[in-house]
Amino acid sequence: MRRISQIIAAIFILVFVYTAISKLLSMDAFIKVLHQSALLSRFAGWVGWGLPFVELVVSALLVFPETRKAGLLISLGLMVLFTAYIGWMIVYEPKLPCSCGGVIRYMSWRTHLVFNSVLIVLAITGIRTIPKGVS
Repeated sequence: MRRISQIIAAIFILVFVYTAISKLLSMDAFIKVLHQSALLSRFAGWVGWGLPFVELVVSALLVFPETRKAGLLISLGLMVLFTAYIGWMIVYEPKLPCSCGGVIRYMSWRTHLVFNSVLIVLAITGIRTIPKGVS
């Protein structure tokens, strides 16, 4: 069971580090797209710089067994928020490009919704497979 949570943590590390670096490397374009979103335009600068930072911090939490559960719980929270945002985008702004990093930005909103839903299931599975007594 411990191996399952390690594999899931590694998947999240890969996703978060990859998307954080992609956002940081194209920060101007990332913030520009955030400014186009009615939901996030007022917070584009904060989200633009804050999100990659949070993704990297969560990735660091996922590396260590002592903080992995916290990292998976935060990963679950982030994925739920990201999925809710995608749902909102599908309903209200389906033509707006994705502001995600890397190849994920080339997914359709619906494909991204499925991708995030799979990550939610993985986060829940990872949390449930951490041995009892481990934080």
